[in-house]
Amino acid sequence: MLGVALVVTVGVVISIGVRYLERRRLWRERAEHLQRRLVVALKRDTTLAGLVFVPEVSVDADGVTNVALSGVVPSEADRDRVMHAIRRQVARLFPGATVDDAMQTERPGQRAAS
Repeated sequence: MLGVALVVTVGVVISIGVRYLERRRLWRERAEHLQRRLVVALKRDTTLAGLVFVPEVSVDADGVTNVALSGVVPSEADRDRVMHAIRRQVARLFPGATVDDAMQTERPGQRAAS
């Protein structure tokens, strides 16, 4: 009897683990799809030409979308322009998503890595 209970318990734990891994894969796929949509929309925005930044989209277990923005821009005005464009596109494409700004502004004499 103990053996049967052990087999059932192990089976339940394995099935929970498999379901979690499958859901995690789906979250990653959804985040990749949303990131592709965002990048395509941003490529069409001519005000962002020449600026180097990377939007990274993630989706958590509750389905909440987060966009983390990284990169180095020449000035605060460029940073504001990028953030405005990102927030506009995110609001249009993913209502309710949050945007985290991790961009840096170049200091005088500093060059962005190409």
